[in-house]
Amino acid sequence: MHRSSARSSSIHHPPAEAEESRSVKAPANTAAVILTLSLAAWFYFYVASVPLSGAQTTVVVAIITVVVIGGRWLWSMMYGSGKGHRW
Repeated sequence: MHRSSARSSSIHHPPAEAEESRSVKAPANTAAVILTLSLAAWFYFYVASVPLSGAQTTVVVAIITVVVIGGRWLWSMMYGSGKGHRW
C-alpha cells in the first residue's frame, strides 16, 4: 500500500510546480512568436529586393517585440484570470 501512494504522489505535480511550468512556458512562447514574425518580416523585405541591414533588422525586431508584448498585456487585461480591468 505504501508503494502505490508513493507512486501516485510522483504522478501528480504540486500546484507550485505547475505554476512554475506555466511561467516558463509563457516567455518561451512569446520568444517563439517574436522570432517567427521577425523572420517573416525579414523574408518579406528580402523577397521584395530590399534586404535589411543589421540596424534595420534591430528596429524591426524591436517593433515586433513591442507589438507582441503589448498584445499579450492587452489580452491579459481583457481576458485575464480576474486580475486587472475587464472591458
